[in-house]
Amino acid sequence: MGQRPGETANRLSAPTDAGLIAELRQDLHATFQRLGAPPLEEGRTNVRQELTVYTR
Repeated sequence: MGQRPGETANRLSAPTDAGLIAELRQDLHATFQRLGAPPLEEGRTNVRQELTVYTR
């Protein structure tokens, strides 16, 4: 992004960037696994977020 500060197009599905996207996803999953995080699919079903509701 630093190289293209004015970029407005979503490049996630661009065929020219498919290899880079796959490599980044693999690196991200490997990092999560190394840190002991559950697989994303499991996190969607067994992680519950409790949000505090603030009132004035």
